[in-house]
Amino acid sequence: MKRLLTILCVVAFLSTACSNDEANTGQRAESEWNDYIQKHLIGEWKPISLSVKPLLGDVLLREDYTALSKPNDVVRLNKDFTGVLTREDQQKNIKSTAFKWYHKFEELGLVLPDYPVFKAVILHKSQKELEVALPLEQVLPYFDLELQEKVKKHIEQQEQLQAVFKFVK
Repeated sequence: MKRLLTILCVVAFLSTACSNDEANTGQRAESEWNDYIQKHLIGEWKPISLSVKPLLGDVLLREDYTALSKPNDVVRLNKDFTGVLTREDQQKNIKSTAFKWYHKFEELGLVLPDYPVFKAVILHKSQKELEVALPLEQVLPYFDLELQEKVKKHIEQQEQLQAVFKFVK
């Protein structure tokens, strides 16, 4: 009887220990996956250039972001999958927009309130640089009028073109 009771206690102990360990393993795996996904993305990113080009092909228009007089434009990605987009408008007023973000295989998505989801293809990602491509027709309405005119002047057909943003930390 003692032996049977001992065996039952050991089985009960092992089954509860295994189930707790599995739950911890699942949480730990999710945490590790999020850390891997977020590697190099977390932080404050300043745009340094904007290019317009087909997804495959040569650059049709390239603008240094400093030439656009936008030193206060910043994208901040936080670890909890939230972020803040800080922009300077033509009147030099600074506006901040909170958003949520996600990362799938080579895709960075920004979910802004009252806007469509911006899905960017990650072209290059490192600790100090980030380069993403968005469909030009999706982001062109959000450019300043001066930049919109430059783009329209150089490019007649805007379909199938990408706006490539290069950021640095």
